[in-house]
Amino acid sequence: MEAGKLKTYLECPICFLLPKGKIFSCVNSHHICESCYTKLSGARNCPQGCQFDQPPRRARVCEALIENSDFEQNCSKLGCDVEMRKDQIAAHELNCIFRTVPCPVTACQERVLFKNIDLHIREDHKESIPLNKPEIGPYLREASLNARKNNWVLFTYQESGVQFYFVFVKRNKHWYSWVSIKGGPEVASAWVFAAKAKNDENKMAVEFSGGFVHPIDSSVEEVIESGQYLLLNRSSVEKLQVASQKAALKGFHSSISIAYKIDEA
Repeated sequence: MEAGKLKTYLECPICFLLPKGKIFSCVNSHHICESCYTKLSGARNCPQGCQFDQPPRRARVCEALIENSDFEQNCSKLGCDVEMRKDQIAAHELNCIFRTVPCPVTACQERVLFKNIDLHIREDHKESIPLNKPEIGPYLREASLNARKNNWVLFTYQESGVQFYFVFVKRNKHWYSWVSIKGGPEVASAWVFAAKAKNDENKMAVEFSGGFVHPIDSSVEEVIESGQYLLLNRSSVEKLQVASQKAALKGFHSSISIAYKIDEA
């Protein structure tokens, strides 16, 4: 059998992609990839209406043919037509513009196509604040001091033609601030950041340096688990906050000044 026909035979009849992992076979030897099998509902019949054993039997010969072939594989992201060698496709999928990423606005976190993230922020988060320099001044009110959880607007900043996001959030009675980038893990790994919150009047400062910039793919929970952020407790926030008329005009009683420094790793 010629290579083109063999590849067509091995493709999953539901997603029309060459399986990258397990292949399941129904009682009549019709094949389906593991990803599509897990999405079947009800009786989990194959596309031809046949039943699967429970657990489903593996089509190991087909798996071996794919594993030992030089077939180019399709990107699994819906809408992407890229085909690459199997040793390259995983790296492509990590950066594919058709992958979904969590919105960097911490109150949202909706999963959005990477290629549409700018449009999503522009249309759904008009309150986001573009910056001319790497400094933020998130506003505080008494309720935010007492709350276990709180979200602030997204601060956006461009440096060297690269889009960064400055995030300030409260979880479990602690405040966190970090830098994310509009890019995947490989892009993010090229950058590090430092952050410093200070109140010159109180001679108070809290600093974090050598932090990894986070890829846009990371959720709030994943970033907090990483330990790569500026961390503030209530005592430090109370000493860092500065009352201002500007904050009062917006319905707040104070703000915190945080300055960032972004460098290539």
